[in-house]
Amino acid sequence: MENKILIVGTAAYDSIETPLGKREKVLGGSGVYASLSSRFFVKPILFSTVGEDFDHNYEELLKKHSVEIEHIKKLKGEKTFYWRGSYLKDLNNAETLKTELNVLEKFETAIPEELTDIPYLFLANIDPQLQAKIVSQMKNLEFCGLDTMNFWINSKRDEIYSLFRQISIMFLNDAEVKSLSDETNIFMAADKLLSKGLKNLVVKRGEFGSVLFSKERMFICPAFPLKKVVDPTGAGDTFAGAFMGYIAQTRSYDFENLKDALIWGTVASSFCVSDFSVSAMTSITLENLKKRKDEFKGFLL
Repeated sequence: MENKILIVGTAAYDSIETPLGKREKVLGGSGVYASLSSRFFVKPILFSTVGEDFDHNYEELLKKHSVEIEHIKKLKGEKTFYWRGSYLKDLNNAETLKTELNVLEKFETAIPEELTDIPYLFLANIDPQLQAKIVSQMKNLEFCGLDTMNFWINSKRDEIYSLFRQISIMFLNDAEVKSLSDETNIFMAADKLLSKGLKNLVVKRGEFGSVLFSKERMFICPAFPLKKVVDPTGAGDTFAGAFMGYIAQTRSYDFENLKDALIWGTVASSFCVSDFSVSAMTSITLENLKKRKDEFKGFLL
């Protein structure tokens, strides 16, 4: 039976400006990026909510790239989540210029019965109270990944903490892990979060790579060396999607396999940033990923 992963997150419209150009209302969203990178390993089922204005061509694009979209609910009379951001000041940090929650204010969390037995779940960045409702419906979870952002850390910290014992791994960037832990050092931050019941943690550090933390174990992975970054949007979700997809494919949760998943995530995100929106992730193959992974592992030895 084909392995599947349930991905809960956003499908969105993004308007983006970087030093290398700008794009208006292109396909984005945490769930979209995570699905497109996990598809290289397993069958992603995207659970999301969009507005009536969501482009049918984008639905067809996702289907063409093996993303199951039957559980993207399109709400009549509503508009799709919209984000406008700029990387003109700093390619590592987006400046948010506009956010329109639109349909996200009506995000529905009732998981269809036929999906509740899926053992692999990635909860992309949405309200942690909604994330908790989704986890509570899953009957056969083996490995669950969680993402969040500073907006929720600042407003619903306790709700995030309460999810720690229900998930397998959390993905945060430098600023988020420091904010969530109230520590100024990522290593102290990781110790604090692991002491609160978190099993595994990945800290994403942009051009400086990532760090995998587990109880008394740590793996530091550099970023893939790139001479040109076009659009960093979605890199973190692409990273997490590939990581989770590899775990779902291999069905192994020991630290060595988590290290391999981290390398796959690093390689996938290096492709993501090489073009605007999802263009790179819809033009590469598994062979492209494997070739770059082999090249990257050569750098690590």
